[in-house]
Amino acid sequence: MKENLNSNTRNLPIQKSDPMQGVSASLAASLQYAPLPRTALIRRAEVERLTALSRSRLYVLMATGDFPRPVSLGAKSVAWCEVEVYDWIAARIADRALAA
Repeated sequence: MKENLNSNTRNLPIQKSDPMQGVSASLAASLQYAPLPRTALIRRAEVERLTALSRSRLYVLMATGDFPRPVSLGAKSVAWCEVEVYDWIAARIADRALAA
């Protein structure tokens, strides 16, 4: 005989917990609209697209310490931290502004 386990809990009220319970209103407001950090890993093709650099140029810049090094994903797979690539791009733009 199969028992219906849901018959005992069917009419119970559902209690929802508030994840912001106990947090001040100002902190809750700032957390609600805080931008998420860029923590994604991006592959080489995307790095080339974002920077407009060729694969060989990327590796030359990495060898001289002028470009972020990739993160190993496995035996033959690497990716770059997106925020580091965007920081590198922002630094190039800042250098242009200083040179002008």
